[in-house]
Amino acid sequence: MPDLQAFVVERPEGIPVLLYFIGEVARVISLENVGEVDNDIAARLMQLLPQIKEVFKACMGETLLFIDHGKITFAAFSHYLKTAQSDARFKVVMNEGVQQRAYARCANKNGQSVGIDASREQ
Repeated sequence: MPDLQAFVVERPEGIPVLLYFIGEVARVISLENVGEVDNDIAARLMQLLPQIKEVFKACMGETLLFIDHGKITFAAFSHYLKTAQSDARFKVVMNEGVQQRAYARCANKNGQSVGIDASREQ
């Protein structure tokens, strides 16, 4: 049986990267063994997050993009987080994202302001 959650695209030029998010907690990872994604590129990708969330009506998901000499090419989006699960920090991102969304929902119901430091290590 085929994997119905796999990204299947004609590969653009460049290095494949994954931008994944749960709530407001997001991470950018390289899908090739080339080290970390350049900080400037990662920052540019993070700036796209509000548009990605709006277009795909998503509070969580993963986006496959290709980076070629600073040019960003969109390839695919999935609401499933299957590829993101290969990231060593996935559990941390997931825990922080779920906690943040749960606290926000509780705060909205109770009329209180509740915060969480999404940058802390666990």
